[in-house]
Amino acid sequence: MAIFLRDCCGIFAIILTWMLLFFAEYAVLEHVLPLLAVNLHGAFHGVLFSLLLLLSVWSHVRTIVSDPGRVPLSSASLDFSDLQRQKDPDPDEWSLCDKCEIYRPPRAHHCRVCRRCIRRMDHHCPWVNNCVGETNQKYFVLFLIYTGLACVHGLILSIAACVNHIHNITVSSAVMTYLLMAICLLFGLFCLVMLTEQYSAITGDMTAVERVQRKGRVRQRRPFLSLMAEVFGTGSRWGWPFPCIQPKIIRGTYGSFTL
Repeated sequence: MAIFLRDCCGIFAIILTWMLLFFAEYAVLEHVLPLLAVNLHGAFHGVLFSLLLLLSVWSHVRTIVSDPGRVPLSSASLDFSDLQRQKDPDPDEWSLCDKCEIYRPPRAHHCRVCRRCIRRMDHHCPWVNNCVGETNQKYFVLFLIYTGLACVHGLILSIAACVNHIHNITVSSAVMTYLLMAICLLFGLFCLVMLTEQYSAITGDMTAVERVQRKGRVRQRRPFLSLMAEVFGTGSRWGWPFPCIQPKIIRGTYGSFTL
């Protein structure tokens, strides 16, 4: 089910992200590639860069509109006297949320921006105007990967253009090329940091929220591919790199409750 959070900061971050991505596309195709070569080699780099940006935008949109794993609200009233006995609840057991007024499954946390409890919530990201949780973390990771690759590709192309045509480059092309280099460098470093955090969270089986709150249990080590399948889905691994394929997430059963 598609969702969209009406948050001013998040909407501004989305627009800014798309503006930077589309500027990078324009700068590479109109100013950088013509300096390198107008032939099959240049066409290959143009198609490759455009493909990376397309996959980046696609992954970004899927992260924005995908349900991150919101816990359904309850229509029945609950007895919150149990909260008095839950001063330090086990993070791997069901718990009560006094804000949503629901029982929430293990590893679910309440997001004050989304105003909902999110299953296996990692963090709320303003750049996607959504939480990163159980069912959309794949798209978020793919967004970081493809954006990072596009930044590396754009940085290499812009540096090559400056080195090969430093004496005969026009002022407008020079401004666009140096601005592209700065954007690619900043965005690339940002994606590298975030990818490192995501890799640590996935392989360590501990979300960012659990690490900050120090409520995550030290769990038994599991195979790397098993941990990756929790994020990218239990279906065919050929579908992992593609944002068009929805991950198949298997949820557990806890007592009389099924996730």
